[in-house]
Formats: sequence, structure tokens, C-alpha cells
Amino acid sequence: MKKRLLLPVLATSVLLTACSETLPQCNDKQALASIELMAYNNVKANFGKQEANSLEFKINSVETLDYNPERDFAHCRAYVDLKMNGAHQTQSESGAFTYTINKTREDQPYSVNVVGF
Repeated sequence: MKKRLLLPVLATSVLLTACSETLPQCNDKQALASIELMAYNNVKANFGKQEANSLEFKINSVETLDYNPERDFAHCRAYVDLKMNGAHQTQSESGAFTYTINKTREDQPYSVNVVGF
């Protein structure tokens, strides 16, 4: 049975340690780097470290679905290409997923939450 490269995830979250007090945009470099880290960790947990190290993750574009700095909330969509070179096969997949950037508490940094890959 062939495992899917993009595995569903209930929720994955990474805190942004930005110096800024303002809500980051959907295309914020640190937010996108956090998403790449989540993708790597997801592949590592489901396929192993060797496969995760062969992961090529490319964010082609980002779309802002909702941006509300007064509520410290942004809802975003990323369009991605993924490629994983395994020992016996190469898997490629393109798709989109949504994520949010928000602040859960006043004294905490912003977090990036991916609902599913």
C-alpha cells in the first residue's frame, strides 16, 4: 500500500518568536519557515528521518483569506509542491492547505496553526 505524502494532521502549531508587536502577514518569512518545519516533522514522524531529509517542500503562493489585526488573527491558504525521494521510489504531490496565525494570550508570541497537510 502506498502511503500518501501529505498526511492529515489534526493540528500542528509552532510559535513565532518575532520581535514585532503587530500581526504577521500570511506571507511572513518566519511563518512560512515554520510551515516548512512542520512539514518536515510530519514526514519524519510518519516515514522516518531519511525520508524527511529527502523532502523538497516548495510554497508556490500564499493567499490571505482573512486578516484582522484587531483580533490578532489571520486565516491563510498556501499552495505547495512536495517531493520525497525514497530509497525505492519518488513521490510527488501538489496541493493546498489552510493555516492561521494568531495570538492566544497577550504575553505569548504569535503561533502558526496548520489544520492539515
